[in-house]
Amino acid sequence: MSKLSVAIITLNEEAHIEACIKTVLKVADEIIVVDSGSSDKTIEIARSLGAHTITHAFKGYVDQKNFVLSQCNHPYVLSLDADERLDDNLQKDIQDQKEKGFPYDGYVLGRTSFIGDKNIKYGSWSSDKKIRLIKKEKGTWQGKGVHESLQVQSTNILTLKGKLLHYSYKNTEELFEKTKKYSALAAEYLHKEGKKISPLLVYVKAYARFIRHYFLKWGFLDGYYGWKIGKQQYCEALWKYQGLNKLNQNERGKEQKAKKTNHPEKY
Repeated sequence: MSKLSVAIITLNEEAHIEACIKTVLKVADEIIVVDSGSSDKTIEIARSLGAHTITHAFKGYVDQKNFVLSQCNHPYVLSLDADERLDDNLQKDIQDQKEKGFPYDGYVLGRTSFIGDKNIKYGSWSSDKKIRLIKKEKGTWQGKGVHESLQVQSTNILTLKGKLLHYSYKNTEELFEKTKKYSALAAEYLHKEGKKISPLLVYVKAYARFIRHYFLKWGFLDGYYGWKIGKQQYCEALWKYQGLNKLNQNERGKEQKAKKTNHPEKY
């Protein structure tokens, strides 16, 4: 039997951290929580449940998740967000693999997302699968901006049958609040990479996101919540690319002003 570390990053997650940790107690040999400065009871709750907590400045999701990975002491690591939980079947799947000595280098977990207590079954959120359990020496977090993923240098990977339950938003208001935040971050990263987009393409991409979710992936079958997620998909693309355009325009304006300053017109 191989030992398993559970790695979690947090910031003001007192509403979620207890439920998250309690679902891994049966499979974890250690729980490492890396916190980036919570002002609530996140750290207190985590410690009361036996987790080892570390405070570490947040420099980005990839950096933070690789840091917590580096702090784990066991050869296999399960990486979770604080708003995620293992269902009973996934706990059993992981325990079975643990007893076999984790014969695979990486494990894919199917993820089911919720808004409040509403299980989202269709649309863009329905086919969400993530590599989250790895042999530590084989994997690292990679990605840019808010789109990080756990990559494994191996093809020896198994998909588990249980589900990761993702309680990402308590209501639709929080859904749009976080969408606005993440869209702004995504626009900044695209701008830093030198990406450009035409004003017309901004709307084409936004409408395409809505159509893909609501019609092509049957999001309408989730009723009210399917419509709200469709609107969120539209807004996410719209705000991200509008933000990119604005940043590009500001940069062009600064460049033109600098040129005029360095080369004043002569009359």
